[in-house]
Amino acid sequence: MSWAERTRERGLAAVRVGQFGACALAAAALLAACQRDAPTELGPDTAAPAAAPAPVAETSAPSRVTSAAATAADAITGDDIRRVVAEIADDRYAGRAPGSAGDKLARAYLAKELEALGFAPGAADGTWEQPVELVGVTTNAPAKWRFTRGDTSGTFSELRIPGG
Repeated sequence: MSWAERTRERGLAAVRVGQFGACALAAAALLAACQRDAPTELGPDTAAPAAAPAPVAETSAPSRVTSAAATAADAITGDDIRRVVAEIADDRYAGRAPGSAGDKLARAYLAKELEALGFAPGAADGTWEQPVELVGVTTNAPAKWRFTRGDTSGTFSELRIPGG
């Protein structure tokens, strides 16, 4: 029986943390390279009268994007993203359900990748992760479901669905 079938059988929802982590790495690098200036495609703002322009300083304002961030963003390629996604989507991660061995393996891989990119751990204890409590729920589906609406109650096959 596959991991996914065992998970469905137990009624647990698998969270694909690893894929989110890879996308988050790519998105963080891309966002670091974005300028957040007001959009210009709609023209000037006409909702309020314009205030008197502020005096222009002799030096220009510093860029919001550092040269290091621009260099890092330029270094990300589709092949890099495919490599990370292919790695954490591999069967040996067994779906990466929270608290599982696959989850631990995925977190270790992402920490190693971040370190290789030059990032430093940011948790209070100097590690890559902060502790969180995991809560698991195991459900038992009833053999027969009953639905009630107003004074009407019955199983799915007994109830007539309006318009159905």
